[in-house]
Amino acid sequence: MKKGIILLWVSTLFLVGCSDGNTKKELSKTKPNTTRNTISQQQKADTMMQKKYDETTIWESIHAKYAAKKFKLADEWTMIDFYNYGGDTEEANAREALWDVKIKLVGDSILYLNNKKVKVRRTKVDASEYKDKSYFKSYLAPFFGIRGINISKSVPILQLLSSEEDIYSNGLKYIYTGKYLVLDYGGVGVIYKFISKNSKSLPSPTAKLEYTSDDMFKDVEKEKSTKNAQQYNIHEYKGKLKVLSSDRIEPMVSEGGFYFAKLPPYKNFPIFICYNYHEADIFTIYTLRNNALDNQNSVEISATDSYSDVTESFAIFTDGTIYVKTNDGKKSKITVNRISKEGDFYELK
Repeated sequence: MKKGIILLWVSTLFLVGCSDGNTKKELSKTKPNTTRNTISQQQKADTMMQKKYDETTIWESIHAKYAAKKFKLADEWTMIDFYNYGGDTEEANAREALWDVKIKLVGDSILYLNNKKVKVRRTKVDASEYKDKSYFKSYLAPFFGIRGINISKSVPILQLLSSEEDIYSNGLKYIYTGKYLVLDYGGVGVIYKFISKNSKSLPSPTAKLEYTSDDMFKDVEKEKSTKNAQQYNIHEYKGKLKVLSSDRIEPMVSEGGFYFAKLPPYKNFPIFICYNYHEADIFTIYTLRNNALDNQNSVEISATDSYSDVTESFAIFTDGTIYVKTNDGKKSKITVNRISKEGDFYELK
């Protein structure tokens, strides 16, 4: 489900509604004048090339292949966001230490960071202990608050019991809500989300193809023009929704270069796809939870890339499996994402 490290380092430019380029940028409150009819000739050419890739992809065969594979499901801590409060120097120094750290938490007493065992205990501290930490008030508190976790008065933490100083810490305390874990180091904080193996499942061999990027290209031009859109009643959504983007809540923008399609729910979570054709062909897939879309819980597909020849396409199946095919010259790869019982996206590896 992750697009890689670059996505998170530009998180201050998150879109409201859907991502732009390989980042999640904030949508402009001023609605662009761009319409589908005024897209550049180069973008039209790129889009036509991507459609050729889509049309020659046999998604059913891909699904049959991966549905027959033996995947091992496991508990997972996945990095979803970061904040920088120390400046560029600190950020560069902290990058390697935080980006690929492996996390394993046993109960509330043993924490493994890159296989290093650290004794901890779960407790709470008064929020006043963080009063001099500006990032806490300006970023972390609202980040959790808009997701229903109130840490304005007291802060849930894992208190380190070991006397040995650990680099992934801020005052030897880790903010820990059960669902989220925050590690700090060198002026950078990273937020990880927990997805349990019990909430995961494997692809079903009997699942049917529900929707593809090629379908969406066509349906944007003419509403419900594709067989899949007609069969599954997939249509443009113009209702009101809110979008969570890091520490902000913004209204969803569904015009001026952004097209939202509503798909049937999976595990009672409606699926939305945002197609951003304002500057490039970008698709972002969301689940709807608590009447909100969350940029920190989404799958992004760059159909065309202004800076390279890499193109991507996607297909969604009725069992909550999402395939992303990346074409780079003569090379291609498939990324397999699924939707958990709690509406989280996770990647099968």
